[in-house]
Amino acid sequence: MRAKHTVVAAGLLALLSTACASMKVSSTAAPGAAQRAASFRTYAWLPEPDAEQVHRNPFVKGQVMQAADRELTAKGYQRVDASANPDFMIGWYATSQEKQQVEDHYYAGHGYGWGPYGGAYGPPQVTSYTEGSLVLDIVEPGRKEILWRGQAQANLGENPTGEDARKKIDEAAHKLLAQFPPKL
Repeated sequence: MRAKHTVVAAGLLALLSTACASMKVSSTAAPGAAQRAASFRTYAWLPEPDAEQVHRNPFVKGQVMQAADRELTAKGYQRVDASANPDFMIGWYATSQEKQQVEDHYYAGHGYGWGPYGGAYGPPQVTSYTEGSLVLDIVEPGRKEILWRGQAQANLGENPTGEDARKKIDEAAHKLLAQFPPKL
């Protein structure tokens, strides 16, 4: 009976770790970015690219901007109009794509089978999910170059809802902007 409880507990642990899979977050900065960003106080959003070049979901746009504004305001930055000569500008890009994950399944046994302790391997399980990516760029208006870029990727699940996406966008903005400004 104890072996059965161990298998069930291991299965639940695997399910929880998959459901709570961590978000991959990284950032890069141009040389001297930390010194230049130290004096930043105001920001504005970069203008939208031509509609012919990129198709953006207006709901995602609003969620990304709201989440980033909240994080930047908490850091003491003030959002201003682009015509007010901001210290930096912020832009974003988001994608999503369908992916598949294949996992082998091991079934514990009692001395029979092919596994290391008598278990057996069952057919692999294929899981489809949506992976979302968010990129935030910080640009210096005078230099017109990317000063800092943050990237986040996360598993959104099999059938992500709008609420799932909003939570992931909030989490991504929080984790990404925790890395801005870059450290000296």
